[in-house]
Amino acid sequence: MALRRYCAAHQITPAGVIAFGDSAADIPMLRWSGRGVLMGNADYRLHELADEIAPGCAQDGVAQVLERVIPVRQEVDR
Repeated sequence: MALRRYCAAHQITPAGVIAFGDSAADIPMLRWSGRGVLMGNADYRLHELADEIAPGCAQDGVAQVLERVIPVRQEVDR
């Protein structure tokens, strides 16, 4: 898996990875990562294999998950 090789080369553990997928081909990546997120528009039979189900692509599901799990630093007007 390319993601595993990339992470190994950059000293990133699976726990530090959020992987997004939408098909059965993505299941190994979702299982390997610390957080496997399946898109809501994916086949419903795959939903139980993910850690989380994001809203579908049309609803900006990736952005919704990232906004929730990654702290955003807001600039303060001075």
